[in-house]
Amino acid sequence: MTYSDFKVGDIILFRSRSFLGWLIRLFTGSRFNHVALVSSLNGELIINEADTDGIVYQVFPDYLDGKYIKIGRPRKEFDRNKFVERANFEIGKPYDYLNLLGEQVIKSITGVWRGDGKTDKFICSSYVAYVYELQSWEKYSPSDFDKQIEIFDFKFEGKIK
Repeated sequence: MTYSDFKVGDIILFRSRSFLGWLIRLFTGSRFNHVALVSSLNGELIINEADTDGIVYQVFPDYLDGKYIKIGRPRKEFDRNKFVERANFEIGKPYDYLNLLGEQVIKSITGVWRGDGKTDKFICSSYVAYVYELQSWEKYSPSDFDKQIEIFDFKFEGKIK
């Protein structure tokens, strides 16, 4: 897969080497600790994600250089313009530290979700699930996306050249 193969609506799962990434993988039982989506801005592809700065976009393709990723493409047709509008509308909202450090940990240990479902802040996986309008979007973790074979067709895993 090359950079030119990406399309609006693709999801990108990441595996980082950070301590926080390791903790996320540990608690979620996933090989991946971060998820983002491909959107567009002024006709150019961008990568939208929730990171510690909140909902931000990254320049495509430089952001992916040297990273181990897995790419998924939605199996069903969708309105790409509506998707881009929904994805980009959330840019600038803050990161949801309580969800990451509290609710996700409690969910992984007890199986019980205590989150509130508000859309004023997000973690990476809840943001992506929200944009895709997935049911119970606020409960998602990167491991949930890795297992969504009925929703996403995974096209590639490895490092992009």
